[in-house]
Amino acid sequence: MSKVKADIFYQHHKQLLSVWNKQPQYANIDAFIIKNGKDQGGNKIKTSAISMWYFGFDFIDTILLITKKTFAIIGGNKKNMLKSVQEHAEAKEYNLVFIEKDQANNSNQLQQLFEILDKDLNKSSFNIGTLAKEQQVGPFMTEYDSFIKDKNQYKFADCSVFVQDCLSVKDQNEISYIGKAAKVSVYLESKLIKEIETIIEDEGKKTHSQIATMIEGLIENEKELKKISEEIGGESDNLDLAYVPIVQSGGKYDLKPNAQSNEDILSYDTIIVSVGTKYMEYHANIVRTLFIDPTNDQKKIYQRVYELQNQIAVQLKPGIKLKTVYENAVNFINEKVPQLKDKIPANFGFGIGLEFRESNLYINAKNEKEVEEGMVFNVVVGFDNLQSEKEKAYAIQISDTVAIRKQNTPNAVMTFKVSKKYEDISYSIQDEGQDEEQEEEEDDLEKENIIQDGRRTRNAYHKNTTIVSEKERQKHQLELREVKLKELQERYNNNGFLSNKINSRALELDKVQCYGGPQDIPKEYKKNQIHIDAAHNAILLPVNGELVPFHISLIKNYSKNDEGKTHTLRLNFHNPGSGSNLANITFPKIDGQIVFIKELTFRSKNAKNMLETIKKIKDLQAKVKQTDQEAKNKDELVEQDKLQLRNTKRPALRNLKVRPAISKQKVNGMLELHLNGFRYMTTKNEKVDVIFKNIKHAIFQPCDNEMIVAIHFNLKNPIMIGKKKVWDVQFYTEAGLPPEDLNNRRRGHDYDEIEEEQMEKARRKKLNKDFEAFYKEVENQLGDKIKFEVPYANLGFYGSPSRSTCLLQPTQNTLMNIIEFPFFIMSLEEVELACFERMIGRLKNFDLVFIFKDYEKQVTRIASIPIDKAEIVKNWLNSQNILYFESTKSFSWANILKTIRQDIGGFIEDGGWNIILGEDEGEDEDPDEGDEDFSVEQDEEEEESEEISESDEDFDDEESASDFEGDEDLSEEGQSWSDLEENARKEEERRKQQQVKPTKPVPQKRR
Repeated sequence: MSKVKADIFYQHHKQLLSVWNKQPQYANIDAFIIKNGKDQGGNKIKTSAISMWYFGFDFIDTILLITKKTFAIIGGNKKNMLKSVQEHAEAKEYNLVFIEKDQANNSNQLQQLFEILDKDLNKSSFNIGTLAKEQQVGPFMTEYDSFIKDKNQYKFADCSVFVQDCLSVKDQNEISYIGKAAKVSVYLESKLIKEIETIIEDEGKKTHSQIATMIEGLIENEKELKKISEEIGGESDNLDLAYVPIVQSGGKYDLKPNAQSNEDILSYDTIIVSVGTKYMEYHANIVRTLFIDPTNDQKKIYQRVYELQNQIAVQLKPGIKLKTVYENAVNFINEKVPQLKDKIPANFGFGIGLEFRESNLYINAKNEKEVEEGMVFNVVVGFDNLQSEKEKAYAIQISDTVAIRKQNTPNAVMTFKVSKKYEDISYSIQDEGQDEEQEEEEDDLEKENIIQDGRRTRNAYHKNTTIVSEKERQKHQLELREVKLKELQERYNNNGFLSNKINSRALELDKVQCYGGPQDIPKEYKKNQIHIDAAHNAILLPVNGELVPFHISLIKNYSKNDEGKTHTLRLNFHNPGSGSNLANITFPKIDGQIVFIKELTFRSKNAKNMLETIKKIKDLQAKVKQTDQEAKNKDELVEQDKLQLRNTKRPALRNLKVRPAISKQKVNGMLELHLNGFRYMTTKNEKVDVIFKNIKHAIFQPCDNEMIVAIHFNLKNPIMIGKKKVWDVQFYTEAGLPPEDLNNRRRGHDYDEIEEEQMEKARRKKLNKDFEAFYKEVENQLGDKIKFEVPYANLGFYGSPSRSTCLLQPTQNTLMNIIEFPFFIMSLEEVELACFERMIGRLKNFDLVFIFKDYEKQVTRIASIPIDKAEIVKNWLNSQNILYFESTKSFSWANILKTIRQDIGGFIEDGGWNIILGEDEGEDEDPDEGDEDFSVEQDEEEEESEEISESDEDFDDEESASDFEGDEDLSEEGQSWSDLEENARKEEERRKQQQVKPTKPVPQKRR
């Protein structure tokens, strides 16, 4: 890593002090402390930006202290990199202090840092600015947090806006970096447009994502990268994409920077292409709209949009307020293109630099900030949901990167080389013959409509009645949008979006050790063979005539290949290029460089020995994996209060089983109420304790139409049952009659069957009564400590939240299924909003996605819900004050949430969820797409998911012994006749339920 450029360092430090001294809103701040923890994958945007601004790289695992006299750093051994700063001529004007961090304990270093603070300020209390909204991780950050915990004289306030103000005005070096990024954007955008032109000329068929991936590949191609670097006069290592290029056409458009290229074939109509790049982490952006055979109205509207975008770029001059620029743009639209006044966007661009979107420089109606020379803007004008004369949906968007120059000097449009003039972005490929053919098709379509007039009338009638029934519901939903947006803003202001995500247990390859030293390696092993030492978790490999021990954790996987009599074993190790989750792996280092082995290959002619070695490797990997999983489970457990036993009479339920089972042998037990929790004890004295404080939801599941009656507890923190970590525990009794002895004689006719039916009905009634009496007694004794919820059976619907379809039923605070396994319980208070996906009339089912208030949490998708249940679900969500949207397509939620997390402030400024999902309502769908066998691409497939669901991991009866086991026989034992009859009965009941006409849900009193 190169040394810090001293000139830039001092120039930026002076700029920071100038903002601090001149702007009155920062006068009460005495100092700034900037913590920069270990890398979190893009979740500390402003921290990284200020570090890049000062040093030219992200100086991680450091703490900066900035007063008006001193600039102090606690960091690793980076003195040589800072030497140029300390030796610079301007160093004497400032007190520069570098404190070297200790690997073990930094209390002395932190004490020294705060002594500097006390000496500089000489005050009894201090106001310190920090980037409080960006959570920093790592042992050093934890040390710092513990150190300042009891120091009440220090008052901390968020300084995000201050950092934005410091970074707003760019110097010549920064503008040069943005200029180079802009040149790369222009180069890639030109390639992208040329590729589209070639596809159209060749009448080719490529998907949007294929085209985008091709352009993305240019930046990864060494030859192409070298060419780009030479063209821009920069270094290839400093060049990257800001996002994957975006290609959109065919009437489906998303004008936000976090949009994605879908899998649709490129349509020869209106095409929007976007490219964003960065150089030295400074961003640039460009968007162009291409028209294929445009209509006259499209031409007229585009000309006005083109004029408006140019006007904004010209008006952004020093001294003008950003809200004034926005107001002028709105006036232009009202005067020149009034047909667009209902589609005016929330902003016409934003500042761009080290952050892709500088949220203090939005060109919107509320921003009082004045434009200054040296600012750089991404000027964006876009309109969606437009209709052409051909009655086809289209959109227009133009974006350029613009650097602001002084008065009387034109601003620099850095991306001007890709023309946006109408004559350069419009194409004509249709001839007269095609026009005539199109007219004939339209005539045929009109005839078909006349023939089907009766059907159309009936459809219109049903549509009108639906609209009437939806009127109040839609009104409530519109009100909810405003309420939810205010809630978002309030949570953001109160730091409600700070991540609470617990990092996974890291695989520390730099610390694993098999033996204390060479003397501990067994001497009896032959040096030309592979040996497995399970006692030390070691695999000993022959290398250059010597056995070299490796910890089994170093091996990622293996492959075996047979060629004639020669058998080859290749061991693949964890390495930076292996596709491993590198965020959870630490590699050994020598002189700061990562050390790793990619793979080792061994050959043998002894097939038996080879197979035996592979088996031992698999067994040892399974053992180590199980040990690590048990350690991880213990790490994540929260210590529970000890159960306080009740000496008086205890309400109890007897003859219960527990899920998950404590041991392999299922035995009955008793559930008792005690002073601060419940205790379940089996006839073998096995115990499960559930403390009141740890119960999130208590649910009573009656057995009216089910095979069990149950008391179910969904927990706030997991507990251990056997060796499994569980979030749910259930105590249940089977509702059916005991098995019948077929050797006994039966009476004639159907008397036995009638009697059995009556007996089963009576048993179900008694079980419900006993369980209901128990939970009501619990509620009477505990008051508000615990309230049981009962499912609303009339609001239930079938869907697939995981691997199979099950009946999902709402309770007062949840949506749940606790009959099928794995359990599914979703807490409604954690839900931000819901999205109905694949809402297409001809499909028999749709998907329902729930997005949570914790944006770190994966969304919950319930697939394959019958379309006739949509109204019931909407009414239920509406009654729960849950905002919902509808879409004809499926969204990539993992990427959407990732983008939102990177700039939550900008997301809220843009209108929150209204902007992301509101535009997709009522969107037309390609008639050739989708049917009842529609395959949903789950969001979780886009990233490595640790868990399918919490309960799924917790309740697997047996985990796979190894990651490398082959396919197993999955056949099941044959079912008995009684089982088959019961399955048929349940299926018949389910069909009857689906055939019942949906009714308006009746609110039920909580039981």
